[in-house]
Amino acid sequence: VDPASRLSPASILNRWTRLKEELGLEILLWNREDYYMPYGGDGACNMTDPKANCLGQHRKRQQHFVRACMANFKQRNKTWVLLADVDEYITFNTIHNTDPPAPLDNAPEGVWTLANWKWTIRGYNDPKTHEFLHETVVGGTISGLPTEGYHGKMNGDNKTTLGLINKNDEIFYGAYGSIFTDTSGAKYFLRDDYAYRDALDVPLEEVPANVSIVKDGIVRGNKLHGTIDGESVEIPTNWREPSDVHFLHQIQPSNRIEIKTIHGGHMMKDLNGRKYYVQRDIMLWPPHLSTQQLLNIRMNLPTVSDGKTIHDVLNEVMSSVEPEYANETVGPCLSLPRLLYGSKVDPPPLSVAPEGFNDHDFVTLRYRWHSLPDNRVNKYSKTMIDLSRLDRRELKGEAQNIHAPVKYYCREKQPPRYTTSFFRLNHYLDSFEAYSYRNDARADKRRCKKCYDDKGKEASKQFDDDIRPWLKRFVENVGVAKAKVLLAGAG
Repeated sequence: VDPASRLSPASILNRWTRLKEELGLEILLWNREDYYMPYGGDGACNMTDPKANCLGQHRKRQQHFVRACMANFKQRNKTWVLLADVDEYITFNTIHNTDPPAPLDNAPEGVWTLANWKWTIRGYNDPKTHEFLHETVVGGTISGLPTEGYHGKMNGDNKTTLGLINKNDEIFYGAYGSIFTDTSGAKYFLRDDYAYRDALDVPLEEVPANVSIVKDGIVRGNKLHGTIDGESVEIPTNWREPSDVHFLHQIQPSNRIEIKTIHGGHMMKDLNGRKYYVQRDIMLWPPHLSTQQLLNIRMNLPTVSDGKTIHDVLNEVMSSVEPEYANETVGPCLSLPRLLYGSKVDPPPLSVAPEGFNDHDFVTLRYRWHSLPDNRVNKYSKTMIDLSRLDRRELKGEAQNIHAPVKYYCREKQPPRYTTSFFRLNHYLDSFEAYSYRNDARADKRRCKKCYDDKGKEASKQFDDDIRPWLKRFVENVGVAKAKVLLAGAG
């Protein structure tokens, strides 16, 4: 419970804990003593004090709580944990014909690839009007040129685009897998650096002291052969040489350009999780799922009315990929795109609430209109993390942030693309009364009616009924009487 909360959820949660054996559900309610930080900012912040950094305290407390929560689950041998807010609901990311285009795996012929990139917004004075304007640029290293010296450039050269002219708020600037054009007409493909994170350029001098260095490496089948300190080794791994990628049914264009490391080598893990550094003797393809493989997973997703759980689908996805390969490609940190549902209400074509219940009593049934996927208004992703694949040492201290709580494993600067995500979080704006009620460090923004209306306008572009059948399934599972008790007063 946040120390700035107006109310405690204890009275509501107690209804569920009384039926924990029957429901198979355990609820632990933490107060400040359970996630106390050993430094200042653990209590409610005085938001009337201009010198108080209430937002900073809120985020610090959030980071500390998230890491403490994960460590607690890890200690109790739990696996997947979902880190989301109370106004966010996970569901299957069903395919719709209004979905945005899928990201590309590789650049088309003649388009430069930018790797290790980041986008920034910079200001400049228009030479004609002298007006101060802003433009978005992307900088990174050139990778995968058709030939070295192409247009005077070499693989590994740094490059910053001119101002991008993709003035399209439907997608984040810098969405990986997309092609962007700058004001000179040059086109650039932004590589998914997260998928290739182990193949990013790692200079030898940056290799941790406890990581073995593999020389003279070569991949045969699913094993890396080489030498460590002069001794021959054979390491079971899921890495492939580019020519072996067809083995995993990756769909690649006929003119596929191989991944190239520039300044260093590869950081990789064997099937037991031990880390190695492979010097730049060979080119390797790190384990990742292609766009087509991810789309295939989405095509086979159940609906909410089918009665399958998120955990059921995770197990199915893990088993549909090579078992060990799945451990490196499906998590351990799954970044989930959010989809903002606004306050627009219209008569639904058909009520989905069971007899004795009303659609209007539940935000997940009442609100059907949402923003365009990949739109800025959806903001940053949230995560699901399989703690069984993380070492306890990675859960010490505080989380990196709520959107990417575990460094290296979670996407940070490149949010997940909606089209290739098989789960999503429905994020509900709700009524202005509910929106402005929360009393945390962002309370001033939440009391801004214009801000609320602007969000609501952006979150009224499309509609779906994907999540709405949940209530019918829930009532079927627990019975009408118990459902009415458990859901009394729900909004």
